[in-house]
Amino acid sequence: MAADQHWQPGNRAQWAAVVTTVVISAALALGLPRLAEATAPQDKPIEAGERVEAGGVSIEVPAGWATNAGASILAINKGDAANLILFPPAADPTTPADAVEAQVATFTDATVGDLTPFTTDSGLEAASVTVEQAGEITVLVAFSDGTNLGRGQVNAPSDGWESVKAEVEAMLRTVEFTEVPAS
Repeated sequence: MAADQHWQPGNRAQWAAVVTTVVISAALALGLPRLAEATAPQDKPIEAGERVEAGGVSIEVPAGWATNAGASILAINKGDAANLILFPPAADPTTPADAVEAQVATFTDATVGDLTPFTTDSGLEAASVTVEQAGEITVLVAFSDGTNLGRGQVNAPSDGWESVKAEVEAMLRTVEFTEVPAS
């Protein structure tokens, strides 16, 4: 084809192919983003007082929190206010206090609060410590039934921590192991 010639469809079959291509392209351009959004994992709001479980651990959640869709571990959030992750329990005789102290050692240039031992409503021995670093609060927590140890972490911006602190502390007291590894 010469440089000054332009391709122009000359028969019905060529026009049909052009129209079909344009229609399919338009449908894909409009439909694919909507399909992707509709099928993407979304946070699922949790009803106040609902107990959620994943990865062998469960927790009772107050209003305003949501589960992180698609997580194989227990992960919940309150929007940008806080994130809580609880990892599955594993056979480990380490005490909760020792487990939390070992985690604290990984933080540098941080303000570390006092170690706080507590017992959950289900009878698990637990310990937590609050670490503040670079405008963020991290609460390190561990739970034990004497044979199995579960760990967790809460993250929140320092300037919003006080607004979720009581809820987080109340939730941590409701932790239960729902599945424990075979000994």
